[in-house]
Amino acid sequence: MTEAKTNEKRESSSLRVNLGLLDNLMNLAGELVLGRNQLIQALGADDLKSLHLTSQRIDLVTLELQAGIMKTRMQPIANVFSTFPRIVRDLVIGQVKKADLVVDGQEVELDKTLIESIGDPLALLVRYAVAAGIESPDARKRNGKPEVGRICLKAYHEAGQVNIEISDDGRGVHPDKLGTAAVEKGLITAAQLDAMSTKEKLHLIFVPGFPIKQADKGVSGMDGVKAELEKLGGVIDIASRIGQGTTFRIKLPLTLAIIPSQIVSVGDERYAIPQVNLDECGQPGQGQSREGRRCRSHPSAGKTAAPIACGRCAPGTRVCDRCDEFARPYCDHYRYLSQIGSASGAN
Repeated sequence: MTEAKTNEKRESSSLRVNLGLLDNLMNLAGELVLGRNQLIQALGADDLKSLHLTSQRIDLVTLELQAGIMKTRMQPIANVFSTFPRIVRDLVIGQVKKADLVVDGQEVELDKTLIESIGDPLALLVRYAVAAGIESPDARKRNGKPEVGRICLKAYHEAGQVNIEISDDGRGVHPDKLGTAAVEKGLITAAQLDAMSTKEKLHLIFVPGFPIKQADKGVSGMDGVKAELEKLGGVIDIASRIGQGTTFRIKLPLTLAIIPSQIVSVGDERYAIPQVNLDECGQPGQGQSREGRRCRSHPSAGKTAAPIACGRCAPGTRVCDRCDEFARPYCDHYRYLSQIGSASGAN
């Protein structure tokens, strides 16, 4: 037992790296040393032109070296996905169910730390798809579906992140039933349920204490899945259609070693906001105030942070960026503001 644990620990602390990648890192290290020597010579000769060119070269080599080192930690997600076909086969044995697993995007790469951490959360989601998603062959046949259910496991890159989707073509999740169960368990009140949207009701499945059905482990909670993914800087979402299936969407950073951020200064404080959490960046145009403006119709209402509407006017109106009028048809720049809004939504 001790020897097995030692071997497992040794494997987790080791990393297999492509020889071509190591050769590239060696070449970059050589260029970095050469740049250092050129920098020393330029400083000794007080040659500003050579100093500028050399600093640019060192900056370029440093960025390439950083990217190369990060690649050494990247591992294909197939290392995780490869275990799930057998899990699905084992789960359907002894059950009155049939299901196939379709895997796509196994070549997508993630940081080794993420690869080692996402296995258990993904396994629970796959088990949930088999147990609570896929119906029995007879039920599927009555609903006009193939007897063999389909579970899809897909990974792809998007917006500098890795997206993982676990979907099934099963019965789907009924948001109202989730809400009723949450009220019965005392997780929320009936008043809170009435105020919830369909999306919010579906997300009740991630509330601590909400039980879910798995194929081989009885009843367990999915709040642990969300908590584990959030530790890794990821998020999880759920979408479902009754009678058509459920999809879990996970977004993860490529690596935890470097997080590109936007630096924002507020007074004497400086904050770093991860770029993946930014929807849009902009700055006030010429003549615009950051402190806001007064509404012409209701000057006593105080200043508003443009382009937020006056609190006394009709809900949903916005202040025009050019004339301080509200975004109603009589505003001369209504069309201009509409274009700005549509462009912002596209970004």
